[in-house]
Amino acid sequence: MLAVWLKALHIAALAIWGGGLLALPGLTTRELRVAAATADDPLERIWAHRMSRFLYDAIVSPAAVVAIASGTALIFVTRPLDGWLFLKLAAVTGLVVTHMGVGRLIDQAEAPEFRATRFVTRALSVSTLVFLCIILLLVLQKPAIPGTLFPDWLLERRAAAPLPVWQRAPLFQSGSLGTWMPT
Repeated sequence: MLAVWLKALHIAALAIWGGGLLALPGLTTRELRVAAATADDPLERIWAHRMSRFLYDAIVSPAAVVAIASGTALIFVTRPLDGWLFLKLAAVTGLVVTHMGVGRLIDQAEAPEFRATRFVTRALSVSTLVFLCIILLLVLQKPAIPGTLFPDWLLERRAAAPLPVWQRAPLFQSGSLGTWMPT
């Protein structure tokens, strides 16, 4: 049951994270163009930039943290140690790098002389879309990746370490209720 709730949380957070990363580059440059065209007042530019900053700081970044944390918890709960998982983690790393690029764009947009190029905004949006598609394809298809691609130690499942002595002590001294943890 825990795995189901973690998966739901992971999917919801990933949808918010990915949607925000798709929208923010275009939103940031659009706001700056509108502010530059409508007024020469620097306060207009600041107010136009606040929406992108708020979305990035208050919605997209926390969603990224929740998506990564719930995905990590899912690894420990379901233990899917297959080759596709490691490729998915590489794609998530690419999504994190794109997230940092969007943050850099928003930081640079605070400068009065900043002019964003369409190449940068499109490159960020396209890389977000590519990494999200790779993640979805790997998770939905779970392709069989040859074992020679990864070292043996990475794919072997290890048993949990033995419990320390203090955790193996009986919970009740009568012995009729058994022990707290199996020995």
